[in-house]
Amino acid sequence: PAGSLSLPPCWLSLSPSRLALSLSLPAGSLSPSRLALSLSCRVMALVVENTFTAIPCMAQMMFPGASHLPLFFFKNKFMSNREIRKVRAPALFLSGLSDQLIPSRMMMELYQACSSPLKHIETFQGGTHNGTWTCYGYYDHINRFTSYVSYDMYL
Repeated sequence: PAGSLSLPPCWLSLSPSRLALSLSLPAGSLSPSRLALSLSCRVMALVVENTFTAIPCMAQMMFPGASHLPLFFFKNKFMSNREIRKVRAPALFLSGLSDQLIPSRMMMELYQACSSPLKHIETFQGGTHNGTWTCYGYYDHINRFTSYVSYDMYL
């Protein structure tokens, strides 16, 4: 039940009854849609930052021979590229283009796979894996998106 969940530090509370879920690593490795779906009546928006598509995709990128490994080889798959298709809540994707760990193309793939009718991606030229939040305009984009979403709820 939703009432028994304790909220991890990746949650942004916008009101007592509606939440914006913000995911970045390590929380980004959680399944965004499972969290959003489990609290669908309370999730106002999903904010995803510098997150990978799936563990097998990361393995293929880091170890070229990993592309020959069967999927069952991976204990933890974290197939966010599949799970994000189930997200219907408004979604904001924040991608640091200078991320040396997670390729920005993975964020674009997540954005494109997201089924939300209201989604937006924002890129930051100098954004690194752990430093995108320091880029100019980062918080402005989040504030603008969450304001738009909360305003849209009351129309």
